[in-house]
Amino acid sequence: MKVEVCDRPEEVSERVGRLLDEGWCVVFPSEVVRRSFLAALARRCGGIDAGRLHTWDRFVRDRFVGQGKIPAGPLHRVWAAAVLLSREEAQDYLAPVFGEVWERGGLEGFLASVLPEILLLDLGGRGDAPWDRALSWLAEGYRGVLEEAGLYETEEEVRRAAKEGRAPEERVVVVYPELYTAVGVPWEVLGPSWLGLSLRAGVPEDASVLVCYPDAVSEVRAALMEVRDALKEGEEVELVLADRGLLGLLAEEADLLGIPLSPEVGRALREVPGVRLLFLMDEARRTGWDFDSVRDLLLAGDVPWKEGWGEAVREAVERKVWGRKGWEKVGRVGELLRAVQGVMEAESFGALRKALDSWVQGWLGAWADDAEQRAWGFARGLLGQLSLLEGRTGVRVGRPWEVWIEALKAVPYVPGGGEGVPVYPYRVSAGAVGVRQWVLGASAEGVEVASIPVEFLPEDERGRLGVSTRRFTESFVYAYLRSGARMSMHRVQEEITHEVPSVFLLEGTVEERGMVEDHPLAVEQRVWRGEVVEVRPVEAMVDGFRRAEKVRERWGKGAEPLGGVAGELLERHGMRKGNELLLSPTVVQGFYECGLRAWYERVGGLEEASFRPGFIDRRSLGIVYHALLEEVFSPYVGRLLSEVRLPEGFRARVEKELEKHGAVVREFIEIVADRVTARLEGVIERLKRLFSGTPPARGARVGRIEGWERSPIAEGLALRGRLDLLVEDGAGNPVLFDFKYTNVPSFPHPDKLEEGRRFEMQLLLYALLLEKQEKRLVEDALYVSVEKDEVLSLRKRLVSRGNRNTQMYRDDEGLEDLFERLERTLVEIGQRMEGGQISYAEDRDICTTRAGGCPFRRVCRVRYTVREAE
Repeated sequence: MKVEVCDRPEEVSERVGRLLDEGWCVVFPSEVVRRSFLAALARRCGGIDAGRLHTWDRFVRDRFVGQGKIPAGPLHRVWAAAVLLSREEAQDYLAPVFGEVWERGGLEGFLASVLPEILLLDLGGRGDAPWDRALSWLAEGYRGVLEEAGLYETEEEVRRAAKEGRAPEERVVVVYPELYTAVGVPWEVLGPSWLGLSLRAGVPEDASVLVCYPDAVSEVRAALMEVRDALKEGEEVELVLADRGLLGLLAEEADLLGIPLSPEVGRALREVPGVRLLFLMDEARRTGWDFDSVRDLLLAGDVPWKEGWGEAVREAVERKVWGRKGWEKVGRVGELLRAVQGVMEAESFGALRKALDSWVQGWLGAWADDAEQRAWGFARGLLGQLSLLEGRTGVRVGRPWEVWIEALKAVPYVPGGGEGVPVYPYRVSAGAVGVRQWVLGASAEGVEVASIPVEFLPEDERGRLGVSTRRFTESFVYAYLRSGARMSMHRVQEEITHEVPSVFLLEGTVEERGMVEDHPLAVEQRVWRGEVVEVRPVEAMVDGFRRAEKVRERWGKGAEPLGGVAGELLERHGMRKGNELLLSPTVVQGFYECGLRAWYERVGGLEEASFRPGFIDRRSLGIVYHALLEEVFSPYVGRLLSEVRLPEGFRARVEKELEKHGAVVREFIEIVADRVTARLEGVIERLKRLFSGTPPARGARVGRIEGWERSPIAEGLALRGRLDLLVEDGAGNPVLFDFKYTNVPSFPHPDKLEEGRRFEMQLLLYALLLEKQEKRLVEDALYVSVEKDEVLSLRKRLVSRGNRNTQMYRDDEGLEDLFERLERTLVEIGQRMEGGQISYAEDRDICTTRAGGCPFRRVCRVRYTVREAE
């Protein structure tokens, strides 16, 4: 099999774009991947025919069911079930379903008859999952079937046909992210993933396969932020990763966020006390219940030692018992093994779960400690997922015990201690299973928070579902706001899925929804109705400081976290006052983005827009943002804007944009004014005090920095119209932070800027270090830590073609050389700006064009990029 690996999003979009140009249709495994590529292709092509981008469900329904090639039904789920079946079991199950189609050529002929259009498959590399071995029989003779049917073509032949105008519209390329098929049991994309597994074995060896690696960095980081939120609420988190390749990244990002991980991260579940018992039982079964395996099972310590077992084991040794029948004659040990055998002989996943629960209750009683209980809960959660799938598809596998154990062997275990709260690092690229599941994924209907998508439930059952939101947390509210207004949230509690309609935050009352008055979502509703309530997003800004005691424990006596917006908030959260932290228009930015989502919902723009970083045209966003500031919040933010030298004619361009799109922009401003301004009441009062010219007693000074000489470089480059954060370090030096990507204002893991301390943020940022004598600018995508006049550590993510590396720099010559090079470059930029040799680009493409364009495009981090003056 020839594999073309594309591990950079832009490469993947270019590859798919070329296939579209050649007349291919593109099929994605799920709507979330489709939407991601839709946005990427829109940026690349300036527009795309979304009708040529399909998902598996839509593709199968339109091309096969709709044309009468196969009977209606959950086809991909049937194929998914076939993955767990042997050849004989597949024959018994599929033959009656597909009748004559099956009789004409068995499974191989069946696939060849219904998939003649799919010539280029991207289904990821082979893994060690148990069904990879079980699927080997699918490959036998399959290439011959394709060749005989005239369906096999090399990629060169396809391209030649395209050049000659012979490439039909029906040609299909399947873009399949590798991590979807490498996770063991990818539950959230169960149908398409298992469909991919079943088809993968049938791909001709020299067929072209496009393997797409999504950006796992941002996905894992987002998942860890959810973990951090659970930790803040006092919960200990058990994080389960389903892809071993993410373990190193997980540990690295967790360290940056200050999330303690057990040294046992990534070990096999079979090594964890409690669940280890299951694998010992299975090993005894595989070895025919010989003496050694049963002895290991009894002596492992997972099963509480029963009275009389010692004598039974000595008796077995004397008799040299080697088989199950012999063991069953040995007192209570025989009773245990007969009970174990009964569990293993369960004929369905549901029966297995009941038998196992009964066995655990009868023989194990209470678990020895919380770690064992969490491990068992994780394993039982996987069994529950299999049982739910079994009930939905009606498929029965021959040996459910073996399937369950093999699936457990494929999943690494990442314990976190305490009460188990498995949190999925799953957005696009990874998935896992557990007891209490937190999943964020996207679909055509919006964002799902579930362990099993709601589509697995029958239509009539969906209609009877109630709404239960009492256990939702603030993180779900912000996930809602970050992900856009057109979404629905789902939550699985045991085996019942609860759906929260997308209009939930905009319509209805607390009483109608049956929520307690102080519930976060209830507060959101009151806000949207215009009531003046305590501004929760402001409190979210200090959520990162709740872990003050943890910070002190980690860094030692004397460590003080940064304070919050105001002393009363700190006191409300039980924090001692530290250095005052000022969040200037970042506060406005957060509410602005909430309003922007409401605006997009009103004008119906969400279909082609995503609010993930980088998916919005930054220049258009900036113009609307400045218009918002000047139109709505100018009394309180104008002072900051007056400190920033905007490009010549910028305000005129804003007015021009308002004239061009006046109705839409003003409608947006009206929405923001109506729905958001009430949320700013408390913030505005604080901002008024801070912008009045009277600096707070301690900490940062905002507005005109009296006694400080502004750097001309900073004057020329600080064009974004806002200062996110301005604080003083322990030596009295001001530190200005300007976040490049900000969705919801929050500071999850700030540490104090004093001697020996690092200041770390989870977002990519750049820091402008203003000192009385020296002026340094640190480029984007750096994590910066400062101690007085020197940089303690710097973390830079290097993105190279075909690889992603993370390197750490310390105080060495390489770091100093980096700073000197940056400083020289920025001084030159400032000089050329002042000399009029650089002007501001109207077209961003000028800045990024490889041939020509701005000589500083690789280091310029301003919103309105620069180019050579003509």
